[in-house]
Parts: sequence; structure tokens; C-alpha cells
Amino acid sequence: MDGATLIVRMLEAYGVEVVFGVPGETSIPLYRALADDDCSIAHVMARDERTSGFMADAYARVTHRPGVVEFPSGAGPLYGLAAVAEANESAVPMIAITSDNSLAVEGRGFIAELDCQRLFQPVTKASIMLKSARKIPETIRNAFRIATTGRAGAVHIAIPDNIYSEQVQPGDVSMHVDTACKAAPANPCGPAGDKLVQVRDALARARRPLVVAGGGVNRSDARAALTEFAELYEVPVVTSMTGQQSISDTHELSIGIIGDNGFHPHANRALEESDLLIYVGCRMGSVVTIGWSFPAPDPERQIVHVDVDPEVLGRNTRDALNIVSDAGEFFRQLVALGRLKTANADPSWSALLNRWRRQFWDHANSGAGSSGTSGTLNPSAVIQSLGRRISEPQLVFVDPGTPTPYTCRYLCLSDDASRVIMNRSYGGLGYAIPGVIAGWYADRANRPIGLFGDGSLGMSAGDLETVVRLGIPAILLHFNNSTFGWIDAHTTVVRGLQAEPLQFDRSDCVGMAASYGFLGVGVHRPEDLEPALDKAFAHDGPVFVDVHVRTCAEEIPPVYTWIKRSGLDPLAVGGSRLDADIAAQPLKRTA
Repeated sequence: MDGATLIVRMLEAYGVEVVFGVPGETSIPLYRALADDDCSIAHVMARDERTSGFMADAYARVTHRPGVVEFPSGAGPLYGLAAVAEANESAVPMIAITSDNSLAVEGRGFIAELDCQRLFQPVTKASIMLKSARKIPETIRNAFRIATTGRAGAVHIAIPDNIYSEQVQPGDVSMHVDTACKAAPANPCGPAGDKLVQVRDALARARRPLVVAGGGVNRSDARAALTEFAELYEVPVVTSMTGQQSISDTHELSIGIIGDNGFHPHANRALEESDLLIYVGCRMGSVVTIGWSFPAPDPERQIVHVDVDPEVLGRNTRDALNIVSDAGEFFRQLVALGRLKTANADPSWSALLNRWRRQFWDHANSGAGSSGTSGTLNPSAVIQSLGRRISEPQLVFVDPGTPTPYTCRYLCLSDDASRVIMNRSYGGLGYAIPGVIAGWYADRANRPIGLFGDGSLGMSAGDLETVVRLGIPAILLHFNNSTFGWIDAHTTVVRGLQAEPLQFDRSDCVGMAASYGFLGVGVHRPEDLEPALDKAFAHDGPVFVDVHVRTCAEEIPPVYTWIKRSGLDPLAVGGSRLDADIAAQPLKRTA
């Protein structure tokens, strides 16, 4: 068989069901192999290499199997680089293939010549140049092994197009697969036994223990293990933005999201009051720690930091108990040791956190501040209205920018199978629309929802056509404030400057979406929102809801540092600090 067919056969053997990409001259032989009647792999043609990369990223986040994307020669790899970097930094398994020019013209100034192997080296776990078709099987095996083991990530394979036509006798190569490396985490490592003993000792001593679940818990598919641990040891859980849904939103031990962006006041307050923090799958970066300032140092508070990547341990902590382990294995092995024989935990700890949580949600659900003086909608009202309609499994893809802090703060999913997925490592705009495409191929039992702002729409509008062409019944919510919302907020709220240079002219987004084949629905007033969302959920095809929301000049987003900068208390709810009504039950610090 030829090299292109050999590649396809190896991908099939690894369980690959879909390849995302944009065709180019150098990739024609690969596309011919994918179109063969005997090929079981679907191909999704995107309208841009970057969005095809985001599709592979989103697909992997849902399935835990490496997302596969192909970029043709020339500018294609340059466009796709951002998506590959995002997957790698987010510990998302990905196989990125570049179809390069023939080796025969290497170094001769051939049009679109680019050293893709070197280009992708800084943003992948491995960047491999394939120089012989006979090396295809072992290269594919290596790529899947590297992408799924340890801290998962992206692997790049540069394939000169002459390799696609090179002939190989099947008997001359071994086409076996490493079955353990079809999905991540492959061959997960567990914690050392003495470390588990130290963690259990810390739990036994703690009065107010708290788990901080990061994105690594979701990457490890460790939701069940975390929940079982939390219930057995009776430890409340807070999460980072990317750790959302690592424990059910409605679970009594699920307190909320911490950090700077989209935080819950009661969750951040829980960090302040805890005397044992167990960070799992969380790198403790600038957002989670609010610029490495939160919670304030406390000599009585013990820190445990668990991560599959030893390089992040100790980077942002002092005197922590650092443990190298997969998140799921960490929780499962603690569960296997059984309940603590003795415990010092405050019996009112979880009850107090839940009372704070109810105080926050009672105020949020009261509708206070849902519309501004101009009659425009607060984005929080949009998110809460959406959340009330998610009663069955759905995947919610969120773009960076305006929707992100509001989604984190106000979207409470009552359906445990639903998930929120966002790209947070580099925050590239234009993720949600390709995300819903990938989500449909990853799990067709979940109707995908995409949330994005004006800037993101401008960077991914071409793939509105892809959504319709592929018959994906996505619900797209456009947060329309005619500006780059996040940068607008930075400019006006943080810098105190005027934001006119960032503002766009008003466009007919409903008409644009309708021209592609969407049901287009406009929301200009608060009273339009509920009927519009009812219409969207009742429609069985793709829907584009254009929601005009107030700008950051009218509404400070739920960002801790921005609220504090404005002179308000970020941990207050409805103007009152959470501890205002608990004088009768003060938290007593103990050594």
C-alpha cells in the first residue's frame, strides 16, 4: 500500500473516528485515502486551519482520545499553530499532521517551503519529521504514546508529500498498536505510598480541609474518583475555571469556582478560612491565585500540591507537600485506604459553606441588576436563563472574552452529564463555533451550545457555513456589545481610559447567520430574552441568537481584581460580606 493509506490504516487501528482539516495541494493523497470506500474515518473540512485545530482540541477534551488535525503546506501550519499550542499547554492530547513539500525540493526555494518540524518544537511534546513510509507505523505509535502518557499534550508529525505515494509492502512493517495509548491518561502513575500516609495524616488533623480541583482532574477523567473521595472523607471541593464539573454543580460538597475570573465569593472565602488546601491537577497560576496573592499566607494552613507534571510542583508554593501523581489515581488510592479512623474536622464546616453558597445563589436568582439603565441586558441574566433550560446532556463551549466570567459565575448545571469547555491557556478567540462542531462528532447525544462575543465571531464566522453544511443542531449565543469586550473592560475598568477605538460598527448578525442557513433570532430588550431562548431550544436545527448586552463600561464583570480596584468588596454578596450573619458561629483557628 502507499504511505497515505498506511497512515489511514494506523489511525483507524488507534480508534480515530474523525480527522479535521483544510485541504491543500500537498495533502491531496491523504484526502484520497480518507475518501476510500474502505476507510471508516470521517473528515471534517473546516474553513480555516486555526478553527480545524480548535476542533481537534475540543474533540479531545470531550472524548479523551487524541484529536487529529491536518494542515497543508505553506501558511496552513502558521494558522494552525495557535490551536496546537493551546492543546499542548492545556494537556489535551492531539496529533497534528503537516503535509509538507516533497523532500526532493527541500532547501531549493520551493514555494511555501517551511521548516515545520522546527516551527512546532516549542509548542508540542514532540515534533517529528517522517522521512520514510516504512517508518509510518512506529511514528504513529510513538505519537500516540507521547500524546497520551504523563502530562498529555500535542505531537506534531511533518510528512513530506512524496511519503504519501511511497509504496510499502504490508508484510515489511508491523502495524500493531499500543492499546493503552488510545486515550489519555495512558498508563497513569499513582502517588508514592509514604505520600498517601502524609496526606491522610494531614486530613486527620485538619479542621477545615478543602480540595481545589483544577483542569487536570477533568483531563484525567477523574470526576467519579473525586466525588467518591469527597464523600468518603467529607471534604468540600472548589474548582478552577477549567476544573468546572469535576464534581457535580448540585452536589452538597461542590462549593464553586475560585480565583480571579468568574469566581464565586463563597468559594474564595472558603480558601481564606481553610487550614488544609489540597490542590489537584491545578498549576496554581496567576488566575487561580489572583496574581499569587490569594489566599494570604497563613502559617497554620498546610498546602498539598498534586500534579502529574513534576515541573510545576514547588513553582508557586513554599513548604508544600508535593506529590507526583495522576489526579484520578491520587483519589482512587486514597479511597482504597478507607475512611479515617479519627478526624478533627469541624462538623459545621460544610454546612457553613453551603449556607454561604445559598446566600449567593438566592441573591443571583433574585434578578438584581439584570438590566441596565439603558434597557440592555446584563450578561449574567443571559447565562442564568440559559442554565434553566439545560435539563438534559449538553456540551457548552465558551470563548474567551465577555461570556467567560459570567458563565463561570452564573451557569449552574443541574444535568450531571453536561459540561462546560473553554480554552484558557492562551485564550485564543474563535473557539466556541469550531467547538460545537467537534462536540457533535464527539458525542451526538449532547446538543452543543456555543457562547462567544463580537471579537470571536469575527475570527470564526466562516465556520457558520460548516455548522449548517454538516447539519449540526447547535445553539449559538452571540454576546453582542460591539466591541472587544474583555479588552474594553481592561481599558475602561483597569486603565481608566476611553474605549472608543475598540468599538465596532453595528452589523446585522441575525441576517448574516440566516444567510448561512441558521434560524436567526435577535434579542434587543430584556423582555425578548426568554421567548428567544424558548424558540431556540424548540427548533431542531442550527440557531443563532444575537443578544445585545451591556458593555463593560456599564457593568464590571465578575473579576476579583477589577471589583476590588473599583473600591467594592469582591467577597460581598448583595453589599453584605458573607460572615455578617454568622457571629454566633465564628470559625476558630486551631494549631
